[in-house]
Parts: sequence; structure tokens; C-alpha cells
Amino acid sequence: MVNAYRASVLVLALLSSLRPEEPLPTLSGQMTTGGPSITGRQEAPGALTVGPGTSAATTGGGPRVVARYIPGCVSATGSVGVDTCAATPCPEGEIRSTRASVVVPAGGVTPPLSEWAFEPPGCYPPAADEVVTPVIDGTVMVDVFQGLVAPAVAFIQPASGKALVQMPLIVYAQSAAQAWTPDVLGQTVAVRATPTSYTWDFGDGNDPVTTTDPGAPYPDETVSHVYTTTGDVNVTLITSYTGEFSVDGGATWQPIPGTATATTPSVPVHLVEARAHLIE
Repeated sequence: MVNAYRASVLVLALLSSLRPEEPLPTLSGQMTTGGPSITGRQEAPGALTVGPGTSAATTGGGPRVVARYIPGCVSATGSVGVDTCAATPCPEGEIRSTRASVVVPAGGVTPPLSEWAFEPPGCYPPAADEVVTPVIDGTVMVDVFQGLVAPAVAFIQPASGKALVQMPLIVYAQSAAQAWTPDVLGQTVAVRATPTSYTWDFGDGNDPVTTTDPGAPYPDETVSHVYTTTGDVNVTLITSYTGEFSVDGGATWQPIPGTATATTPSVPVHLVEARAHLIE
């Protein structure tokens, strides 16, 4: 009877603290030897607080994983049951808790706890507040990837930079797969890039040439260009890369949308005309 009375007083006190125009919350919990334990409070739709000191995620921001570590064994309704797991000790600094989590889309509202995924109870460090981890997806990685890729190295033959008009100028690129482990939104992400195409602008007003072949030096050349007028031009190479990223140390890889490009510094070429001279 005393416990029931205390529970009624606590619930009435919580309700009386609300302004008349606010919707009444739904409380969940259990009776303990020390009185009622309120473990869930459903405010307006999408706003939920669980446990002392926790706060609900709100709208705005990018996609994220919201997780709460609730001491004891918790059902999908958010109510704490009898802690039958307490018999198994946890390492020092950790407590037996149930992890509940949900993925919230960009600009979305945290759903009711009944829609969260509950994992079997385990040992976790105490976490009074909910833990919000940004979801790293391909969209997030697009700008990161573009800032990582390095340009290929461009070569011309003749290597002197002086070439004859009406004769092929040989070009080729040296590039390789690239890999990094940047910190993205507080998480270490593995990123890898593969060169897929090479766009050569020969600087003479003709359309750039795009090929999946990086080319090769003489006598195995596969990419070349013939100039028709003398003068000075700059040969520019743009390399395109496709990318993948992994948030689990390389166990699984996800594609990064689109391609990233890197521009190689221009190579100057001085074009001259070969002239025949009579020699007596």
C-alpha cells in the first residue's frame, strides 16, 4: 500500500508540473523495494526520454544512429523488467545494460522507443545520455573523396618539351590505386580510389580526348596527338576516380556516388616546324 501511494504521488507530481495546454505524457516503469522507478516518458510524438539525465534527439541534422544504454533488462516497450542478468558480473567500469538504437533520417524525428531495435543485455560503460552517432553514407563521403584524390603524373615524349608539328606527341599517365583512413564525423573511415579515365587537353583548341587507357611510352605508345601549327601550348591531364568507403575497418565496402577528379599541373610544349636545308 505504501509503495502504491508513493507511486501515485510521484505520477501526480510529474503531471502537475506540466502546463495545462501540454499533452499528458505516458510514463512507464516498475515498482522496486525503494519505490517506483520511472524509466520511460513519452512526450509529444517523436520525443522520448529514458532514464535520468537522458535527452531525446530532435529534428534537423544529417542521418544519425541514436542509441541509449538502459541499465537492466529492457523490453521493446521500454519498460524495465526484473534484472535477471545481474548474476553475470561485468568488468570494472561497466554495468549490465540493454542497448536500444534507431536510425533517424536526415531532418527526421526520433521515433517512439517501441520502434527501436533492442540488443541482448550486455556490459557497457555507464551512459546517462543518449549517444548520437552520425551515419556516414555515400552522400557524406562525396566531398571527402573529392578532397582526397591526388592527380596522376603526366609525361610527354619528346621529354624535352620541344616537339615537331605534323609529328605525334606521345602522352601517358602514371597513376595507381590510392587509399586513406580519414576521420569523418568523429569516426575513422577507410577510403580507396581507383583511376578509371584520363582526359587530355592538348591546348590547341581541339576537343579534349578521354580514354580509359593511361597510355605508354615509345615504342608502346597508345595515346598521342598531332599538332598542325607552331607555337606554345600547355598539355593538361584530368584523371577521374571511382571510390569506395568502409566504416568497419574494411570488412565491407560501399560505393561513393559519382567520380572524383584531379587535375595534373600543365606540361608546356614548344612546337616547331622542321625545315629542310640543302647541304653542299
